[in-house]
Amino acid sequence: MSQQLSSFDTGLYNLSGGDRPHYINTVPAGTRGGNWGLSAINNSVQLINTGTIGSSKVVGVLFNDLFEPSDTCSAPVTPRTMRSPDHATHNTHIRLHADYHNQTFALVAENGMTVTYSGAASTMVPIASGYNLVVGPNMRRKVLMGYI
Repeated sequence: MSQQLSSFDTGLYNLSGGDRPHYINTVPAGTRGGNWGLSAINNSVQLINTGTIGSSKVVGVLFNDLFEPSDTCSAPVTPRTMRSPDHATHNTHIRLHADYHNQTFALVAENGMTVTYSGAASTMVPIASGYNLVVGPNMRRKVLMGYI
């Protein structure tokens, strides 16, 4: 079966070595959050923590940004779990705006493995996985520099 290559215009990469990217300011309790270091420019997608794909650490999430940079995100973003393909507890957690439901996302691991997902109101389960399955911004540069 032939896999179709997916292309994305936005990538959030956690290259810090830890599984939790740091946020820029204090997150007020009971709100949608502060400005996360790894989020879309208007916080419509936020990478909260990264898990693993097999034994390889997840280093990024790719997606197509639905908003213009000047758009504000008035509706709250809510937590989602991107289930690891091995169904282990090493899942990746993001926050999404409701407009991203049914949109395609991809996780990228350090070893180059990618897994695609469809945005959902709760847990997002893998659709396809493989090497060279997706392309996104800065991926080639990160590969050449040894991050992925």
